Amino acid sequence: MFEETLIKHCSPTLAGLKTGSMFVFRFCGEESLAGLMRDYNSRLADKGVRLTLLRKRGQSALVYVYRPEKLKSDLQDETAGDILFQSGYRDRDPVSCLK
Repeated sequence: MFEETLIKHCSPTLAGLKTGSMFVFRFCGEESLAGLMRDYNSRLADKGVRLTLLRKRGQSALVYVYRPEKLKSDLQDETAGDILFQSGYRDRDPVSCLK
């Protein structure tokens, strides 16, 4: 079920066409979610893809799937920095948050 949801919602990211994608996943228990995250991070690490749990509420998890190097590159773009600054983000170096 997790793999099907991951592929359905994140295929552009997995294929390298998009920096990141998000999806909501319903899970059965804390251990199963943590195990899934560890397992897929391990499987996808050599492909340059990472999964991060953004939010958990009840039995639902918001998962962000992204390519860290592509995100770093995107955030170094001057236009991206300007947009973030205009949106209230005061650090002109958003890449520092990825370290």
